[in-house]
Amino acid sequence: MDVAAIITALCGTLLPIGGGIAFVWNKVSSRFEAIEAKLDACEQRDKANAERRAVQATAIDLMLDELQRIAPMSAVLAHVRSLVDKLKADTHEH
Repeated sequence: MDVAAIITALCGTLLPIGGGIAFVWNKVSSRFEAIEAKLDACEQRDKANAERRAVQATAIDLMLDELQRIAPMSAVLAHVRSLVDKLKADTHEH
């Protein structure tokens, strides 16, 4: 058999296989890119939510300080204070 014929036959067989592999790889790659884009968007929303929770916790904390001066022995304020402290601790973990 002629070497040129063998090479031609191999190229004729391998090129479509290589094209198929490239097609599949492009599909997988674009899928990963889409997943990474969604992850980035999710992380940005999570960061914005954490910042908003921190602002809310600070505002509530300031109001509680003022209310505490008016009713220092209030059980409700003590409970709210513990909830706000938990909220602040959760916010700092992220």
